[in-house]
Amino acid sequence: MPIRFLVLGEGWPAKRCVRTIQAHADGHLAAWISPNTDKHESEIELSDFNSARGAEYVRKLHVDWIVSANNLQIVGEDVLREVDYKAINFHPAPLPEYAGLHCHQWAIRNGEQLFGVSIHMISSSVDSGDIIAEHNFALSGEETGLSLFIKCMGEGASLLESVLNKILSGRDLDRRKQDLSKRRVYRHSDAITSELNWQEQADRLIRFIRACNYEPFASPTYSARLNLSNNDNITILLAIIGGFTTHEPGDFVRISESGIHFAAGDRREVVVTKAKHAGVDMSGHALAAFFGSPVAQLDGSQGRRPSSTRLFK
Repeated sequence: MPIRFLVLGEGWPAKRCVRTIQAHADGHLAAWISPNTDKHESEIELSDFNSARGAEYVRKLHVDWIVSANNLQIVGEDVLREVDYKAINFHPAPLPEYAGLHCHQWAIRNGEQLFGVSIHMISSSVDSGDIIAEHNFALSGEETGLSLFIKCMGEGASLLESVLNKILSGRDLDRRKQDLSKRRVYRHSDAITSELNWQEQADRLIRFIRACNYEPFASPTYSARLNLSNNDNITILLAIIGGFTTHEPGDFVRISESGIHFAAGDRREVVVTKAKHAGVDMSGHALAAFFGSPVAQLDGSQGRRPSSTRLFK
């Protein structure tokens, strides 16, 4: 008798799950619910799976397994009981060290050299169930928030396919309990309130900027912004570490062919090489021309005026 799956989520991981289930002789896709599902047509949406309404839906479809793949909604206890806790979740980060949201951005900010993805059993506590599969990979020194997100989605889709083929073939899943003493939970509110702090060391500022770079898309959390005196701002997209400086943290230092130089907390320069203003990307001569214009006066909270420039108030 085919195994009946309910897939919850979107993107590559969810699509790979659907294809894997449908391609297997012993698989049956009972339903796929994503954020784009028409509630009026399906009479259900992702947020319902943390309620008795979701449990009733699972019961009606005779679901055997639930697969949560790139799904930000919690699967509740009522729903889990309906499938005897046969439910797995794809988490785009290593566990237990990176539970919660936007973990890939935090990994860049934290200076990790290794990262990974995990699949775990769904339990009553978020991201704390037994790990059944994981895959680690190296991070490059140029990783951005978007590039690492894309990498996690691709690695996660492949890992999900492997786990689903185990389930469909009747093989037991390897289960390892998490060491919850090592657990750290990253919350959405922690990420969206993040701001540039020029007191930080230059390398931390560079990682902060890379982590929120989703160009050409908008970051799902924060942006690295410089505020201008006219209540406008520019968004820093790329930056590199420059030389040493005697300027105070946050001071504008100079304009060069590389970009716009600011002083960090360790008296190293952070060189802004690409930025965006009013929807327009600027680098090279365009960036220098913008910062050399009266329009680009900073509001005083970032950078004090050197005697040789007219950039600031």
